[in-house]
Amino acid sequence: KATATLVYKGKTVKTKKDRGWEPEMTVLDYKVKKAGWYTLTNTATRYYPEIKYPAGMLSTKSVVSYRFYTKPNSNALAEVNSVTMVPAGLNNWNKAKGGSTTNVALKLNRYSQDPDAKRGKNPKFKSLGVKMSADGGKTWRTVKVKKVKGVWTAVVPNPASGAVSLRARATYKSGGFTDVTIYRAYGIA
Repeated sequence: KATATLVYKGKTVKTKKDRGWEPEMTVLDYKVKKAGWYTLTNTATRYYPEIKYPAGMLSTKSVVSYRFYTKPNSNALAEVNSVTMVPAGLNNWNKAKGGSTTNVALKLNRYSQDPDAKRGKNPKFKSLGVKMSADGGKTWRTVKVKKVKGVWTAVVPNPASGAVSLRARATYKSGGFTDVTIYRAYGIA
C-alpha cells in the first residue's frame, strides 16, 4: 500500500492512496496555486490481501520525501534528486555478517518520466547524511559518509543480529532536500 501526500506551508493540499494490488497506476495530480516550498512524501508498505508476510521479511516499508520550490504554470522537473542506497557484500539472502561493517553506496539521480517536463537546473548539492537503526526505526544513529572510489558511501556498523534500517538525506543549496528511509533494508546473518 502507498500514500502520497503533498504539503504546502504545513498544510496537506493533496493526498492519494494506492491499495497496492490493483493493476492501475495511481498518480497524485495537483495544480499549484501559489509559489513556494512544497514537500511530497510517499509512504509504501508491503501489502496484499490475504497474505501474511514472514516475520523476517526485508524492506517492509519505505518513506521518501522531497522538498522543492515551485510556482504556478511551471512544468519543470523539481530541483531534487532521488537517492538510491546499495549495500555491498551481502549474501544471497541480503544479509551481512553480525558485527561486521557494510559499505552502502549512495547514488543520486534525477529522472523524469514525463516527456513534456522541462529538465530545469540540476540541484546544487550541499550535504549528504546517513543514519542507521538496529531496532526497526525506533532509534537512529548517524554513520560516517565518505567517498570510496568516487562514490559517496555510508559506512554502517552492523549489529550482532536482526536487521538494519537505513535513512539518507541529501540537502541542496536551494533549501530543498530528499529524505529516503528503508525499514529492514538488509538482514544480519
